[in-house]
Amino acid sequence: KTLTLCGTPEYMAPEVINRKAYGLSVDWWSLGVLLYEMVAGQPPFNAPEEQQVFNLIMQGRVQYPPALSKPATDIITRLLARDPMRRLGCPEAKGTLKEHAFFKEIDWDEVDRGGLTPPFLPEVGDSTSADDKNFGRYEESDGMVGEYQPPADGQDFRAELRGVADW
Repeated sequence: KTLTLCGTPEYMAPEVINRKAYGLSVDWWSLGVLLYEMVAGQPPFNAPEEQQVFNLIMQGRVQYPPALSKPATDIITRLLARDPMRRLGCPEAKGTLKEHAFFKEIDWDEVDRGGLTPPFLPEVGDSTSADDKNFGRYEESDGMVGEYQPPADGQDFRAELRGVADW
């Protein structure tokens, strides 16, 4: 158990915000937030100010997109259980993540053996040069079209970040 207040605000479990001792249950909460964000395009607790995010988490009301499947809604709801003892993934909770209907197509034995082929396998160049072929063009806020520009060979990418206050 720990009492540390750390993490991305949108992903913090209620017990972290309340500064109660917590364990691995907070990771299951964060997985629920991540799954929601992956299927809905934004976190379930989203606001411009950090304190507003914390208030939304403490209220615990999640609005699910209507097109979300029942298994997706159920697994996220069970991962975002406010009581850590009832949160899916925790030893005290009923059932396991692998047994959930959301993952019914997953062959977990094959996952353990490393035998699954991912649905998308990016082409990757050698590790000695910048590889940008998996990045696309994008529109800047001023309407101009930009393109990902990797750092020059041998250049430390962190040099571009020095002086950036809000990283």
